[in-house]
Amino acid sequence: SFSGIFAYGIIRLDGIAGRPGWAWIFIIEGLFSVVCGIVLFFILPRSPAHAQFLRAQEKEYVIARLRQSGSMDANEDEAHAGPFQPREFLKAISGPHVWMGTIMAFLMGNVQL
Repeated sequence: SFSGIFAYGIIRLDGIAGRPGWAWIFIIEGLFSVVCGIVLFFILPRSPAHAQFLRAQEKEYVIARLRQSGSMDANEDEAHAGPFQPREFLKAISGPHVWMGTIMAFLMGNVQL
């Protein structure tokens, strides 16, 4: 995978600016993630209704599927959706599948058999 090759190259920065190679991996890969997050915040469309790469029929289909799955209220106007509400985040993380996945990920990295 590319990640391993990239990490091998970064680890060779050992000693530069007084930092060990493993610290450079965290710094560079973390910086890349932060920059991508900021750029994508401005590039990605706010909703399917604002997606320029979808045709009108596709936008209607996606919005209908979001309403059907409960991700969007039936009376919510997708083109004029309000700002993010903290309760939306709490609703997303309160599902049992989220908690089970979190517990499994935690235990896979911490339990030694």
